[in-house]
Amino acid sequence: MGLFGTATLLQAQDSSIPANAGEQIKAATEVTSKWVDTRSAISKDANQWRVDKELIQQKIDFYNIELDNLQNEIDTLAKSASEGQDKRAQYANQIEELNRAQSVVVGMLPKYEAQVRELVRYFPSPLQETAGKLAKSIPSNPNSTRLGAGQRLAVIVGILNEVDRFNRDVTTTQEIREINGENRQVDVMYMGLGEAFYADSEGKIAGIGIPAKDGWKWESHDEMATQILTAIRVAQGKIKPAVFVEIPLQTTTINAISR
Repeated sequence: MGLFGTATLLQAQDSSIPANAGEQIKAATEVTSKWVDTRSAISKDANQWRVDKELIQQKIDFYNIELDNLQNEIDTLAKSASEGQDKRAQYANQIEELNRAQSVVVGMLPKYEAQVRELVRYFPSPLQETAGKLAKSIPSNPNSTRLGAGQRLAVIVGILNEVDRFNRDVTTTQEIREINGENRQVDVMYMGLGEAFYADSEGKIAGIGIPAKDGWKWESHDEMATQILTAIRVAQGKIKPAVFVEIPLQTTTINAISR
């Protein structure tokens, strides 16, 4: 009885050991599993952090580049603004100078217009067709004209250019002239504004003209008809090669423009 009881007790004790060991193993397994999960989570978070860090760094680098670009644009605009202010000041000075010059021109225009209007009265017929038409644009009253100073000055310059061109050339034309009470068609050769010659096609009638106010003054020189007609045909290109012709030349002073 005592031995059996002892054996039973030992058996009971032996059966309780495996039970505790299983719980310990189970607990250890759970702890290990949690530790592995925790390590995995930590590793995953670390990897994600590295990815996020790299993305954040890329954004930082991009924003730094954008900031540099914006700063460069700001510097450029600031420089342009400074240069613009300098140019604006230069333009303001130029405008002021132009306004002063315009005031001087406006003050002198009436005098020049009056002188040119007087000069037109000495123009021969061919020049009246060009410069004379321009002269009609000269305002009769400078104080009430709608033309600007630039337009008025352009008219004067245009007239003087036509005068200069005419005065440097030999101009030939046909005109109707009253000779001995009859209207006759003659060829006329203008030696600029200095002198003119005319002759009929038969070389029998001829004359010389000099500038005069409101129409040139013409004098008959029929004795020179042959020479004058030959000179006119040379100027017209009808006689080739050109020949030397002796005709009288004189100059006339026109006091239409005063200083």
